[in-house]
Formats: sequence, C-alpha cells, structure tokens
Amino acid sequence: MKTRHLHFIIASLILLTDINAVTPEELFPEFNDWDLKIDETVYVPENLWELINGAAEAYLAYDFQDLHIGEYTNAKNDMIHVELYRHGDPENTFGIYSSERMPDYHFITAGTEGYTSFGALNFFTGNYYVKMLWSGASEADESLLMEFAGKIEDKLKQENRWPDILSYLPELNRIPKSEGYSNENFLGYSCFHSAFTAGYRIDNREFKLFIIQLNDSNEARLMLNEYFKTIHFNASGTKDQDHIVVDPFYGKMAIGTKDHFLFGVYNLDDEQLITQYLDQLRRNIRF
Repeated sequence: MKTRHLHFIIASLILLTDINAVTPEELFPEFNDWDLKIDETVYVPENLWELINGAAEAYLAYDFQDLHIGEYTNAKNDMIHVELYRHGDPENTFGIYSSERMPDYHFITAGTEGYTSFGALNFFTGNYYVKMLWSGASEADESLLMEFAGKIEDKLKQENRWPDILSYLPELNRIPKSEGYSNENFLGYSCFHSAFTAGYRIDNREFKLFIIQLNDSNEARLMLNEYFKTIHFNASGTKDQDHIVVDPFYGKMAIGTKDHFLFGVYNLDDEQLITQYLDQLRRNIRF
C-alpha cells in the first residue's frame, strides 16, 4: 500500500509540473442556471482503482492517462455528473468505448459516436471518453443532456473520426455496432496486440474477423511465427500467405499477412467462407 501511495504522489507531481497539462477549467464549460463543482482529485493510473476498483484494469489496458470529474447542479436539486477519461490516442479511446456499448442502446450524434441509456449519456471524441449521468429530483432530460454533451465536445476540441483501419474490414454481413479494439492480449495471447475486430452473421452462424497493423512486414511475420510457436503449428516449408490452423481455444482459425498487416477469421468452420473473407480482407488492405 505504501508503494502504491508513493507511485500516486510521483505521478501527481509529474502531472502538476507538466507545462502542457490541461487545467480542469479548460475542460468543463459553464452553463446558465447550473453551478459547476470540479473534483480536486485528478485520477491517474496509480489511483484510478480508488474510484472504480473492479473496472480500473479494463481502462488501464487502453492506455488510460487521467480522469477529471465535474458535477453540475441546479436550483431543483438536479445533478449532471460528468467524467472525462483521457486515453493515449483515439484508437484506445474507441477501444474502451466499444467495449462498454451494447448494440441495443439508443445511439446519438455526439462526438464520433455516443449513446443514451437510463439517464446516462456516453460518447467518445478524440482522446476523450465522456460519461454523463443525470440524477436528482426530476426525470432525466435527454435533450438537455445532448446540449451538455455538445458543449463539452466543443470545449474538448478533439477530432471526431473512426480508426481508419476499420474500413479494411468487409461490410457485407457485418453485425452493426460489433466493431472493437483490443490493445493487448488479443484472444488471450500475449503475442497479439492492437487488434481491430468486427462480428459477422450469415444465417445463424456468427464469426469474427480481425486485423492488426504493425510497423513493417518483418514485425508482422514475427508476430505470426510467435503465434504458430505458441499453438505448436509448423508452417516451415510452405510458401502460403494464409494458413488455416486449429487453435486450442477457438478451433479452426484462418490467419495471414500482407506487408505490415496481420489478419484472420475465427469461430467459422466453413472453409469456403473462410477463404472468401480472407481474400476480401487481403484485397481491402491498402497502404
């Protein structure tokens, strides 16, 4: 506990001495008839567990940087609680956002994408994952939450965009709102990281595609070889670009590389379909 506390103090000092650090006042806009109170505590990786103990690891896995919290209250004792999670880059922000959204939520135009659910409004924009919650005497006013979200988005001054690599995943038969991103330990393998995924459905069959962008073709091949080594698959002596292997946890998996990309299909037994989607992925990849 003492070590963890020391790490928190060091991290806080670094944050305070960073000349580029954003002050809380630069993040939260003012609203007429609403009083703003900003939490003095800035949550960083070393103390995030104090706020969201069980969920902290999920946020840390997506390069969490810091969290600022503000609360808006009005004369009717309504409160809008706002949490601004900042991550290392837009890809990781998309990753944590997509890991928490559900396909049946009510999606809205806020940031790159957002949704409402039972008095909550969440959206992501650039490096920020914004979470808002209404509580108080009256029922949640979604139009007012949308107004707050718009002004917060304007205040944060981030670029709204989807990760470019998602465009390489075929659109045909893709399950809506199934896209995601795994920053580390994709499929439980330490050799896999930075994987973008999407789910697909044909009749009653559901399966997934993934794609990973690396620095160069050598790194892509090294990652593939490390995976083959882990599952004890011998690919030596073959000149194939794509391979169909039997994964001990996911069954039949097709996997291949193209220059600095590694990609694949899993949870699908139909080899004809596997080949079709692998070929489509290969054709879609542009660089």
